[in-house]
Amino acid sequence: MRKLFIAIAFTLLVTAVINDIKNGTLPRSSVQKKAVSVQRTSNKLKYVNIKVKRGDTVLSIYEQYNKGTVESIDKIISDFIELNDLDPVKIKENNTYKIPIHTDEQ
Repeated sequence: MRKLFIAIAFTLLVTAVINDIKNGTLPRSSVQKKAVSVQRTSNKLKYVNIKVKRGDTVLSIYEQYNKGTVESIDKIISDFIELNDLDPVKIKENNTYKIPIHTDEQ
């Protein structure tokens, strides 16, 4: 019984270490974001240029830069398509995209 307990404890420890190495210990939302400059298109749509990281979605990035803003998903998607001429499901890691800004706090 003691050997079984040690084997389970060792397995949990190894799993925790591997998870820590692969994913890190801090969630993405607690990592400070870099200062970004808000730009405008000719039709006054505000946006920021953001480089996509693994696991990012247009909505997750949008929420980071538009805290407290309530906007329909259809509006977010249509603004993203207008800014990037690309369907949001086709974004790729390490590419830079224009993310719409719908708040005045930037």
